[in-house]
Amino acid sequence: MDLKNAPMVRVTWIDAQETNAGWQSLEEMQAAPLAKCQEIGVLVVNDYDKVVVCRSRVIDDGFEEDFEDMGGACIAIPKSWVVRIDRLACVGALQEPSGSFGGLACAMAYPEGSDL
Repeated sequence: MDLKNAPMVRVTWIDAQETNAGWQSLEEMQAAPLAKCQEIGVLVVNDYDKVVVCRSRVIDDGFEEDFEDMGGACIAIPKSWVVRIDRLACVGALQEPSGSFGGLACAMAYPEGSDL
């Protein structure tokens, strides 16, 4: 696995959600909703058990140590909770208010309904 070549993705999953901490009727408890969540980052693992997405990675080659394959702010999501995985692609530079171009604007690379 090489973080430089790993796909950028948007993962949608269903997660637990705490309800009101006060007293509730049986009907209110039975109607407790689940949370629909999304994470955007580099896809590190996509196997039978889990999906791991890393939000940050080192890209600067100016370090004394080899940080090329290092990242942070990772989340591991149980595969059974994942609703969909959409691959993203960078489509151009994002213009900053100063007029300079600093970042990349990412857009959906595959049509709705596609999974990795």
